Amino acid sequence: MQVAVRVRFNGVLAARLGPRRDIAMPSGSTVADLLERLAAEAGVVGSAGLAVAVAGRLVPPDRPLADGEDLAVLTPVAGG
Repeated sequence: MQVAVRVRFNGVLAARLGPRRDIAMPSGSTVADLLERLAAEAGVVGSAGLAVAVAGRLVPPDRPLADGEDLAVLTPVAGG
Protein backbone atom coordinates (compact mmCIF):
# COMPACT_ATOMS: atom_id res chain seq x y z
CA MET A 1 0.00 0.00 0.00
CA GLN A 2 1.15 3.56 -0.69
CA VAL A 3 0.38 7.13 0.29
CA ALA A 4 0.17 9.83 -2.36
CA VAL A 5 1.31 13.34 -1.47
CA ARG A 6 1.68 16.58 -3.42
CA VAL A 7 4.95 18.36 -2.74
CA ARG A 8 5.85 21.98 -3.51
CA PHE A 9 9.48 23.08 -3.73
CA ASN A 10 11.48 26.29 -3.55
CA GLY A 11 15.13 27.20 -3.96
CA VAL A 12 17.56 24.68 -5.41
CA LEU A 13 15.00 21.87 -5.23
CA ALA A 14 12.55 23.78 -7.43
CA ALA A 15 15.33 24.37 -9.94
CA ARG A 16 16.17 20.66 -10.03
CA LEU A 17 12.78 19.01 -9.50
CA GLY A 18 10.27 21.61 -10.72
CA PRO A 19 7.87 23.67 -8.62
CA ARG A 20 5.63 20.77 -7.56
CA ARG A 21 5.32 17.04 -7.85
CA ASP A 22 2.89 14.27 -6.96
CA ILE A 23 4.78 11.49 -5.20
CA ALA A 24 3.79 8.00 -4.04
CA MET A 25 5.57 6.68 -0.97
CA PRO A 26 5.21 3.35 0.84
CA SER A 27 2.68 3.32 3.69
CA GLY A 28 4.34 4.17 6.96
CA SER A 29 6.80 6.57 5.33
CA THR A 30 7.79 9.62 7.31
CA VAL A 31 8.73 13.16 6.37
CA ALA A 32 12.39 12.11 6.77
CA ASP A 33 11.90 9.27 4.27
CA LEU A 34 10.42 11.72 1.76
CA LEU A 35 13.28 14.20 2.26
CA GLU A 36 15.92 11.52 1.72
CA ARG A 37 14.23 10.42 -1.51
CA LEU A 38 13.95 14.00 -2.77
CA ALA A 39 17.57 14.80 -1.88
CA ALA A 40 18.72 11.73 -3.83
CA GLU A 41 16.57 12.63 -6.85
CA ALA A 42 17.83 16.23 -6.83
CA GLY A 43 21.46 15.17 -6.50
CA VAL A 44 21.77 16.86 -3.12
CA VAL A 45 23.87 15.15 -0.45
CA GLY A 46 21.58 14.53 2.53
CA SER A 47 18.55 16.45 3.61
CA ALA A 48 20.11 18.52 6.41
CA GLY A 49 18.70 22.01 6.49
CA LEU A 50 15.48 21.12 4.70
CA ALA A 51 12.19 21.70 6.50
CA VAL A 52 8.67 20.57 5.65
CA ALA A 53 5.42 22.41 6.27
CA VAL A 54 1.89 21.03 6.17
CA ALA A 55 -0.96 23.55 6.19
CA GLY A 56 1.54 26.32 6.89
CA ARG A 57 3.05 24.64 9.96
CA LEU A 58 6.47 23.04 10.22
CA VAL A 59 6.33 19.33 10.98
CA PRO A 60 9.01 17.07 12.53
CA PRO A 61 10.96 14.57 10.42
CA ASP A 62 9.46 11.59 12.25
CA ARG A 63 5.89 12.57 11.35
CA PRO A 64 4.12 9.95 9.20
CA LEU A 65 2.89 11.05 5.78
CA ALA A 66 -0.89 11.04 5.21
CA ASP A 67 -2.54 10.14 1.93
CA GLY A 68 -3.63 13.18 -0.10
CA GLU A 69 -1.55 15.64 1.90
CA ASP A 70 -0.02 18.84 0.48
CA LEU A 71 3.51 19.52 1.72
CA ALA A 72 5.95 22.36 1.15
CA VAL A 73 9.68 21.57 1.26
CA LEU A 74 11.59 24.62 2.41
CA THR A 75 15.29 25.12 1.74
CA PRO A 76 17.55 27.24 3.96
CA VAL A 77 17.82 30.92 3.14
CA ALA A 78 21.14 32.73 3.34
CA GLY A 79 21.86 36.36 2.98
CA GLY A 80 24.34 38.97 3.82
